[in-house]
Amino acid sequence: MPELPEVESLAVFLRERAAGHAIARVDVLAISALKTYDPPIHALNGLAVTGVTRRGKFLDLDVDGIHFVVHFALLGWLRWNDALPQAPMRPGGKNPVAMRVFLDDGSGFDLTEQGTRKGLAVHVVHDPTDVPGIADLGPDPLSEDFTPASLYEITKDRRTQIKGLLRSQKIIAGIGNAYSDEVLHAARMSPFTLASTLTEDEVTALHGVIVTILEEAVDRARGVAAGGLKAEKKQGLRVHGRAGQHCPVCDDVIREVSFADSALQYCPTCQTGGKPLADRRMSKLLKLADPGQLAEQLADLGPAVQLTAVLPAEHRVDRLALERAGDRAPFRPAVDLGAGRIGRDRRERTGGELGAGLGRRRQRAARGVAGERPGDRLGRGGPGQRDGQRRGGGRGGGRRDHPR
Repeated sequence: MPELPEVESLAVFLRERAAGHAIARVDVLAISALKTYDPPIHALNGLAVTGVTRRGKFLDLDVDGIHFVVHFALLGWLRWNDALPQAPMRPGGKNPVAMRVFLDDGSGFDLTEQGTRKGLAVHVVHDPTDVPGIADLGPDPLSEDFTPASLYEITKDRRTQIKGLLRSQKIIAGIGNAYSDEVLHAARMSPFTLASTLTEDEVTALHGVIVTILEEAVDRARGVAAGGLKAEKKQGLRVHGRAGQHCPVCDDVIREVSFADSALQYCPTCQTGGKPLADRRMSKLLKLADPGQLAEQLADLGPAVQLTAVLPAEHRVDRLALERAGDRAPFRPAVDLGAGRIGRDRRERTGGELGAGLGRRRQRAARGVAGERPGDRLGRGGPGQRDGQRRGGGRGGGRRDHPR
């Protein structure tokens, strides 16, 4: 997602290329991207671009008093062309172009969005504060209003994790997932630290890091064409998106904590006193059942139960967090963390059923987290299955057919 430095660089780029030129026409290829109807999009035709500004992560083009406001969401972007093809484009299919803006000199730009999850939003309004999200924006971290004292007022009464606070646009505008990781790494602060526990001195230091990280990113992007900003951003990141690589400060391995729709990266040595943070997905597996019952089920599978090979590879579970869980009693006698197979022999998925005796709902959850498919249960459907035994599915699945 483009964050403050990238959107600021786009604003500077468009001031140099588009300001002073009139909009010839706007072609809308993805109607879902246009969020307003009054004023209509064709009201921009013939009007000149008089200014380009950034509001948090929003890009605002002032077109003779009408504001063309863009929010790029997760995968949106702006693609500039000195000579746009004049022929209308065909919408739909795999075409990533959502909107094309033509200027009077033949140049212009495309607003694009990759992927199937669409979030790119364009608002055409008389007042930019009419755009949802802009009126509620917090202070801009590069503005004069953002001071150590104002940041302390923000943090002192908020019992929320500092990572989430930095990402909230209603609290601080412009910082997203990537630069919050970078800020916390440079500040040597755990992403799970509660904001309300920070002292004034710690907040002052954090303020300095926020401003420095963002200003350095803006400086690196200065003069870079719109098409090269993504690559420049990725190259400048030290921990975000680099899980499994070595920290440039201490050479420890950068680790990751995953959530439903995002992930954070951090360095244990620099930020958490050398202790890896728990990955929520592994916690989900370990909380499915009483530890004693789960240990018994793992023991039934034999001495070679593969966890650290399967879960990190297929589900990106933190291997060290898994090893620590395996070192705790009563898991230690049941789990061989160095094993490379499941079951008593070299055949996979044999010798019992993971989660048996835990209830059907928890059985299904345990098998799902462990990577099993619905028809791939341990100890069922093996080569020794009798001809008269069903393979499951439907009512009576798994029972033998007895003669009446």
